Amino acid sequence: MTTHSPHVASVTPLRDIVLLRQNEDGNATEVVSTAEIELEAPDVADLERYLDVNRGEVLFAKGVILVEGDAERFLLPVLAKNNGYDLDELGIAVCSISGTNFYPYLMLLGPNGLDLPVAALTDFDPRKPTKEGNERKPLGPNRVVNSMVGALIDTDTWEANDFDALLDMAPKLGVFLNSHTLEVDMFYGKLHEQIAQAMSEVSDSDAAQKRAKAFWSVGEKTWDTEQMLKDINSISKGRFAQRLASIIEASGTTACPEYILKGVKYVADKCQRT
Repeated sequence: MTTHSPHVASVTPLRDIVLLRQNEDGNATEVVSTAEIELEAPDVADLERYLDVNRGEVLFAKGVILVEGDAERFLLPVLAKNNGYDLDELGIAVCSISGTNFYPYLMLLGPNGLDLPVAALTDFDPRKPTKEGNERKPLGPNRVVNSMVGALIDTDTWEANDFDALLDMAPKLGVFLNSHTLEVDMFYGKLHEQIAQAMSEVSDSDAAQKRAKAFWSVGEKTWDTEQMLKDINSISKGRFAQRLASIIEASGTTACPEYILKGVKYVADKCQRT
């Protein structure tokens, strides 16, 4: 059966999917299949559950940007469009994996699978010192190397490079790491006024609204980012992001965290070439 229906794709066994598409030169049709993707049975089962009627769009997209959660899914299309990239026109889907286990998704969509133009955006996730005062490494770099880059390169390249080299390789493969978390990077990326407005509009907490008006709106560098994230989480990151996306769209600002713009450009350039 051939189809453009995400309904059909959502109930098709993962290893039975075959994509027909135009080649890069535009003069022939090429075929890619999921039959021989090297994934363990649990990862296959997870992907089959993931590819529901809505997420099945990744199989029909010209390019895909993978993100951790709904906040990025709501905000990326607006941030991209304000910077001249209409993701709908380009055929690029922004897909949340609802977590940080990017490996099976990159195996499915990357060069070892369907070989689509794909980028993945993830948080640096710094961690506070232990109770004893010992520093702890951030979670993001380890995730980038072991759960993301590892899905995009061959075994020989993996074995020939150390951790730092693999981390440096990530942007060339479409994997982009921020400097903290999405909201913090946006705050320090000249979007503090929009964040303050969104908090003032959706929060039921007088204290949170006062903090937003007093500090967030002026982008205080000494502001307690942990408290900011608590205020956002008290609303829910998804709801906050929806309102923030509307505010950013109305403002027309081109302010955008660098890692997001790099990820969008990486996939858009590939889609425009094809």
